[in-house]
Amino acid sequence: MLKLKLAYRLFLGIILFASFIDNSRIIEPALGASNNVDSLKIKLQSPIWTERISAAEQIATVQDTALVIDIIAEAISAELEQPVSLEYSRVGSYASNSEIILQKYNSILMELGPNTLPVIKELALTSPRDLRHWLISIIALKGDTSVHQEVRDIISSNENRWVRGMAVAALAAYQDKKDVPWFQMALNDTNSVLVVLDVLLEDESRAITYVYPIRESAIRALKILGYVVIKDKDGNFALKQR
Repeated sequence: MLKLKLAYRLFLGIILFASFIDNSRIIEPALGASNNVDSLKIKLQSPIWTERISAAEQIATVQDTALVIDIIAEAISAELEQPVSLEYSRVGSYASNSEIILQKYNSILMELGPNTLPVIKELALTSPRDLRHWLISIIALKGDTSVHQEVRDIISSNENRWVRGMAVAALAAYQDKKDVPWFQMALNDTNSVLVVLDVLLEDESRAITYVYPIRESAIRALKILGYVVIKDKDGNFALKQR
């Protein structure tokens, strides 16, 4: 379990959530009797991304874990369908505000006890495609090997950058050399993100760069499995075992 948690933190940070946010600035007090869950659900739809994170933090304190899972899953689905903000809160980050929100939602689901796994599995069965794939990755990151092949299939079939990124993170957590072909597939992912390195530089070539999050995650996963990724002059990738 410790290995899975470490892999989760490493790879999710690489793929989707490569920026830092000081949540202590926006977390509100734990949910009390006077607070209304329905009002917090409304706050999860706020166009202000920090309000969404604050509401999620409070929902996480609800004692009914099944309700928490339902609310957070619905919020994930909404974010995947229509991101609240694709703007970047920090120079040098390729994680948009929406991706930081998804990080928070993921952390809430990951921190729920192991007894919640059947609830997440059942919810995944009836969820829309992208949410189902997202929840399957959560299940894998929680250490369940029954969805191993499904995670592979997500990488080869889902076009959503964030959903594919989650799947690569989940597959990396298994640390299984049999997954190398799927990491090789991820190496050819063309999704790129423009990163502003310095808003003060007049030289655009130095001020901005493009990052390929899924590709970078696959490279790191392969490195852990003992492979070095080599890129030739034509842009093709090859593996060399260390």
